[in-house]
Amino acid sequence: MKHLKKIIGIAALAAVITFAFAACGGSGGSGGTFTITGIPAQHNGKYAAIAAATAKNGDTLVGYYLETPPRRAKISNGSATIPVWLVLDGGKTQKYSGTDTVTMLLVGIYNEEKVTTGFELPVQPRTFSNVNFVKGSAAANW
Repeated sequence: MKHLKKIIGIAALAAVITFAFAACGGSGGSGGTFTITGIPAQHNGKYAAIAAATAKNGDTLVGYYLETPPRRAKISNGSATIPVWLVLDGGKTQKYSGTDTVTMLLVGIYNEEKVTTGFELPVQPRTFSNVNFVKGSAAANW
């Protein structure tokens, strides 16, 4: 059952990131980040992205650099800081600045920086439970 949940989580991560990348209608402004530390050394030089849903409203959050093409955050010295975006109705995005608890946050580690199809599976997925965002930002240790 635990293995099935992980597979579903990976599929959800790919689908959410694909949806947000397809929209690519981000707006600027200040917003939050998700910082992850303690990432194993074998992942230095690889790239990270996130997907999550907030507890209050079920808002969808994604984490990547909104560019053309979108790119993931580089892992360096066991750490990555990932911009966090709120996915709005119609697929538009805006920088996340809310205060909420994310019941499940999915982190994917990838070999490639740029997203080509949005369906690439992470080489290392990881889930975090009950992550507290304050003014759009949160942190976790691997």
